[in-house]
Amino acid sequence: MRHYRYPTVLCVLAIAAALSGCAQRAERLVGNERLIRGADGLGSTMRAVGPLDRDTYVAADTADRGATLIVGIDGSYEARTLLEVGAWTLPDTNDASVSIDSVFFDVQLDGNIDYPTSNLQLWSATAAFDSLNVSWPGPSLGSVMGSANSAILQTYTYKIGLGNGANFPFFKAWAHDSSLVPAMVLRSLNSGIAGFKAGTARIRIAYHHDVSGVSTPDTTNTPIVSDLFVHSPLSPAPTGSDATLLLGGLYEPGVALHFPVDSFQTGFSVNEARVVLRIDTATTPFFGSRDSVNVEIRRIGAPWTEGTSDVRLLSADVLALDRVSNFRVRGPSDSLLIVPVPTALVRDWSANPAGNYGILLRINESYRWPELHIFARESSRPPELWVSTTSPPPGRF
Repeated sequence: MRHYRYPTVLCVLAIAAALSGCAQRAERLVGNERLIRGADGLGSTMRAVGPLDRDTYVAADTADRGATLIVGIDGSYEARTLLEVGAWTLPDTNDASVSIDSVFFDVQLDGNIDYPTSNLQLWSATAAFDSLNVSWPGPSLGSVMGSANSAILQTYTYKIGLGNGANFPFFKAWAHDSSLVPAMVLRSLNSGIAGFKAGTARIRIAYHHDVSGVSTPDTTNTPIVSDLFVHSPLSPAPTGSDATLLLGGLYEPGVALHFPVDSFQTGFSVNEARVVLRIDTATTPFFGSRDSVNVEIRRIGAPWTEGTSDVRLLSADVLALDRVSNFRVRGPSDSLLIVPVPTALVRDWSANPAGNYGILLRINESYRWPELHIFARESSRPPELWVSTTSPPPGRF
């Protein structure tokens, strides 16, 4: 027997119609609410421009323990590389057949830094140095061990001859008594900056000795176990009322900024925050075609004044909050440096003004590129903090 279910079908249609009516009613309610709220019914978005109340540039540590060793002079700037030997490696001093051919110091070039065509000198130092606490100018100089023109390169290696067999007794004495040469200093007396790869310096001794009656060439290598470079203090030093701020360059200064942030009303959202800095292109050297810098932003963790000149007093975070990658100044049109600020940091400053110590801008390994001259708050084009917010929507009726 065939069964018909017309009543069931009618019930389903009735329920669907009822639901459709509910949905249409909900749409009418939402539409009416939007009309009541007006043009700003979903909240208005605005950008606030905040002036800063404090800025300065601060000196980095005069000792640099990075991957590059800098030697040279540029105006009032001077850099020296400090070197220490752990243990000397010599030919067998009991082998009477040993004949010393040459002794030399060598180190690999950093191909990203131009080298000057001038003489560099390797000096003995009168004392060892503490790699954790050393600062400019480093240990006192003893005597010149050797020198060479930096244009004499072989496969990107720079060499300084330290004599031949006649000087070998000195090396034997140093190997037995490290206090005779506790450290070495690589320096220049001429203008120009040279860069070398850290961890590649060594002292080599080339010699011949008899092996089964045959005179055979051989070498020993004494590695440099500790190396870094120190440079002269920041010049010119900040005064706290400078019209321009120095960022990066040979002295590696950072820029400290502080912006007061008002409290946001309940429900306000912070969409975006940026620090806008204006470059003085009249004094900032234009970058080369391959040059660009990465500007990092770090949170400052201690109170400071515009008289602060040492970055270590700021207790800035080790890790960057954000960065601007591949920024360059190629001409007068490149006059804006816009640095993103995490919105969470701005909200924290708003909720906790006492914990707002500002931000620090840094350029790592900035000695590779020209410095940036940034207009300060004392100028007519001061840095600004741009904050984009959206207000909460009006209350529902």
